[in-house]
Amino acid sequence: YAETAGRFAWSDGGPGFAHLRSLYRAGENPFREGTVRRTTSVTEAAECSTAEWSADIPEAGEYAVYVSYRSLPESAEDACYTVRHLGGESRFAVNQTMGGGTWIYLGTFPFAAGRDAARVVLSNLSSQAGRVVTADAVKIGGGMGNVARTVCDSLRRADGCYAEEPSGYPRFCEGARYWLQWAGFGEEVHSPRCGTDDYKDDYMSRALWVNALAGGSERLPEAPGLGIPVDMALAFHSDAGVRDGDETIGTLGIFYTRENGGRFEGGADRYLSRDLTDLVMTQIVHDVRRTFEPEWRRRGLWNRSYYEARVPGVPTMLLELLSHQNFADMRYGSDPRFRFVVSRAVYKGILRYLGDQYGVPYVVQPLPVADFSACLVGEDSVRLAWRPEADTLEPTARPKGYVVYVRTDDGGFDDGRLVGGTSCTLPVEPGRRYDFRVTAVNDGGESFPGETLSVCRMPEARGCVLVVNAFDRVSAPPVVRTDSLAGFRRDDDDGVAWGTDITFAGAQRVFDPAAAHEADERCALGACGDDYAAETFCGNTFDYPSLHGRAIAAAGWSYCSASAGALVRGDVAAEEYDAIDLVLGKQRTVTVGRGTRGAEFRTFPPVLRAALRRFTQAGGALFVSGCYPLTDMLCGPEADGEARAFAAEVLHCAGGDRRRAGRGRVTAAVSPAAFRGGAYRFRTERSDEGYAVEASDVLLPAAGACAVLRYDGGPDAAGVAWEGAGAGRTVVLGFPFETVTDPVRREALMGDVLGFLGPCRTCE
Repeated sequence: YAETAGRFAWSDGGPGFAHLRSLYRAGENPFREGTVRRTTSVTEAAECSTAEWSADIPEAGEYAVYVSYRSLPESAEDACYTVRHLGGESRFAVNQTMGGGTWIYLGTFPFAAGRDAARVVLSNLSSQAGRVVTADAVKIGGGMGNVARTVCDSLRRADGCYAEEPSGYPRFCEGARYWLQWAGFGEEVHSPRCGTDDYKDDYMSRALWVNALAGGSERLPEAPGLGIPVDMALAFHSDAGVRDGDETIGTLGIFYTRENGGRFEGGADRYLSRDLTDLVMTQIVHDVRRTFEPEWRRRGLWNRSYYEARVPGVPTMLLELLSHQNFADMRYGSDPRFRFVVSRAVYKGILRYLGDQYGVPYVVQPLPVADFSACLVGEDSVRLAWRPEADTLEPTARPKGYVVYVRTDDGGFDDGRLVGGTSCTLPVEPGRRYDFRVTAVNDGGESFPGETLSVCRMPEARGCVLVVNAFDRVSAPPVVRTDSLAGFRRDDDDGVAWGTDITFAGAQRVFDPAAAHEADERCALGACGDDYAAETFCGNTFDYPSLHGRAIAAAGWSYCSASAGALVRGDVAAEEYDAIDLVLGKQRTVTVGRGTRGAEFRTFPPVLRAALRRFTQAGGALFVSGCYPLTDMLCGPEADGEARAFAAEVLHCAGGDRRRAGRGRVTAAVSPAAFRGGAYRFRTERSDEGYAVEASDVLLPAAGACAVLRYDGGPDAAGVAWEGAGAGRTVVLGFPFETVTDPVRREALMGDVLGFLGPCRTCE
């Protein structure tokens, strides 16, 4: 921590945060054990003072950044924080008149490893002179739990006393009660049961936290608190219960009006809680029925005295989304797309409620863009193009503009630039790698980012590769449902999480439907292990063109990239490229729940097969890698003669079979000479560095093709290459290229692949 003094110096500002203990016990509050610094705001940059925090980051990655300060009546409403990270600088204006004495989240940012890799700067530059700016603490990352657990019977020692130990979990796995103590709230908030009941402390503290936030605002004018005018609160639950057969239990909403004469302390009618509950419930049921399950059940609205509905001093609802005990519900609840639809429905329901309360129109943020392409133009430019994704559930979710984010080489994404149309051209330098993301924006906010695309123009390149990302699958693991089995079979396919998965605790152990009503949770249907409960795992991060591109550039080739949608729509001129690198990843045909949506995520839909056939017939070279490049197309319900012909004539494989990934080890065959030998290992275990491969394809070469890689040194072909007269050459791998764990070996493999696919037509 360091300070600079301009017109006004920093001075003591009263109590604040200090991290003095490795373990916090009852009554110990880290926000009362340190000090705050204060200064006076100025309007001229030449007069400003700064407080700066720097951190030694142990491992490169993305980290959440939080700040704390002290709120005073004369505090500035626009204290200027700047976070310096790999992508540059991000600035925030924080209203310090409220929220003082706890952690305030700014955002999540990429930081390099090393000393002073992360910096946060607070300036007293403000739109108003003479106000107070306070500096307390900065927190980077989540950290491990450091609050003593004293109320769990399993921690009782032989002498009858409770052991004082932390949970041993990362903080994101802990309950609300522990976070709230670390976040500076008093015992009356985080431990209303005075440490006698850990379970009740946890759910009761959430309602009390709402009041602690809103205390002192117009919502709770007479109560102590942080002065934040909270509009509403929502408790998100799963429910209990089982239905025989494949019937869902569905969604329930709970509110409470029979308290304090039907009024909140600030004077608002408690029936606002019912309005909130009805709007959110209606939106969820409508959207789920339209997208996943036409018979999704709306269970009703309960006006009952649940603690989390009764205690908050603002309109509140309890959402019982589905039953975690009921297999029919969990077939949907385990699917990332279902979670997205439900989360978006909750957001839309809240938005409608707020619009109604304030008498203003609402606009829903757009969906991510689709059919993205990034193509080199001339010697020093890249053209980005995309298509807006229409939201069939929400007419207001139309984009008004787009934000393009750029990452150069090994840096981080910048803060973006606003673009009015659906394309733009940006400068690039030879020999440098550029990654791009695009979001859609409107008056309602910004969409989630779409996929990441990448380009690089290499000096004296051997040719140019088009990397096509056809891996857009996110899904739950496949299910098994028979008279004697019900559950998720993760051994052959663990599903694909959306981004990073924090929900997986352990593999299912009980598959017996007869155990659905079992009272002992350890023996009930769906019971699972907890050996992964404190870990995070990668799913589909939608950035594989960047990873493939790094290896392509290392081999001396230029590359561009596009989504499969942009290729089949003709937005990319495939004939301009020497080779296509098709990224299939864990793409595989799947269904959700009862299958009312139909089959999705096919590896080679007919339009993609047609585009690749035209490309190879014109002499283009093709590199394909994925877990199921043959078996999904040839062994699925939609296998037909055209699919078999495509496999034989374009991929040059006569068939394929699925195998367990085992150790994930492959070795080069003796020939052809372009594959120089050696061994490669692909990822078969869950990891936070990339997704795991549970099963891969054994490839059967067609006439004229040969095996170039084999699994575990045995006869099973992991890679097939074909070199024929007239049409382009092909290489097909039965495992995803991006899962090769060693970056050096990954680049060597890409070098072998491109060495076989060349020489390029443009260099001949």
